[in-house]
Amino acid sequence: MTTCNKCGDCCRAICLETTKTARIRDLREIGIEYDDSTSDRARNTCPDNLRSLIFINKHWRRISRKEAGKTAPNAEGGCGFYYKCDMLGEDNLCSCYDNRPPVCQGFPMYWMKKGEEFNSQYRNCSFNGKKGE
Repeated sequence: MTTCNKCGDCCRAICLETTKTARIRDLREIGIEYDDSTSDRARNTCPDNLRSLIFINKHWRRISRKEAGKTAPNAEGGCGFYYKCDMLGEDNLCSCYDNRPPVCQGFPMYWMKKGEEFNSQYRNCSFNGKKGE
């Protein structure tokens, strides 16, 4: 089993093909109204994909491609939009590790299909070359 090398690049320059606004629209399309008053209790009782979307909308801040290159110098390649997670501590550890959402728990394999090889934009990621299960 591969373990994370704790470089923090994946939380400093998160690459998504969509915007935060589109994520909020995704929630609304399935009948979930999200704003900053959404309670912690509601967040913890949502299905996994909703918990992830709510976390993304609350904790991922949009950054420029230039800032992504500065904050995660080992990141390379093109991306639609970059975000930075405000839960990443100065020690490169997640400050909400025990309560992080499924998208973070399953990184980097969360989006992968079985047998698909992971090759991230993060050159030093210890998961590069591993296959989805």
